[in-house]
Amino acid sequence: MSALAAGFSGCELDPTKHEVRDGTRAFTLDGSVTLRLPSAMTSSPVGAISKPQYYIRCRFVVGSYDAAPALQDVALNGLRVEQSVPSGMTFVIDSAATIHYSASGPPQPNQVAFIRMTLGEKNKIVALDFNGNAESDPGFLIYDYREPKHDDSGLLAFEGALLGSAANFPANNSKSPALLSMLPVSCCSRSNPAGGSVGDCVRISTHRLAKIRTQFSTRRWER
Repeated sequence: MSALAAGFSGCELDPTKHEVRDGTRAFTLDGSVTLRLPSAMTSSPVGAISKPQYYIRCRFVVGSYDAAPALQDVALNGLRVEQSVPSGMTFVIDSAATIHYSASGPPQPNQVAFIRMTLGEKNKIVALDFNGNAESDPGFLIYDYREPKHDDSGLLAFEGALLGSAANFPANNSKSPALLSMLPVSCCSRSNPAGGSVGDCVRISTHRLAKIRTQFSTRRWER
């Protein structure tokens, strides 16, 4: 910003270059607006205020508000943080389960691993595969893993949630686990083909079991 006799002049921020991130939908929702300046700001005196200050100017393009938006806080060099509670689940591994490991061997606690599993009665794992595709399959944080030995069952605990199972047809009450859905849920940002971000979204992955219970496919969903 540079001082002028009639006020000030500044640079216009360009949303297509991610210089503006509006989480309020033009001040119609509670949220934050993040500004990424292309260069350092300078202070200038404007009008009757003789002390040099830093200014940000917003103008209406069209329309007006029923009630004026209220600014609650300004944070310089702020960071986006998230408060969340991890969602974990534990499965018993059948002593006769078929297990395939990746090249790195059995998963270790606090490592991220691909998980493909087949559930039997009482949601007990009867087949387990830790091989996956980094581009298409989601990874899960491992809490604990104990391999089944002889007649002893094993255990698999990881960060995620079993959302449920369903058949492949609408209004079908079959309990056949044709669709196995698991978290994690991740945040994402949708891009505008013309450039820039058009908003936040949530991404979730589902594991689909074919009629042959050892065949899997993974699909990602966004909203």
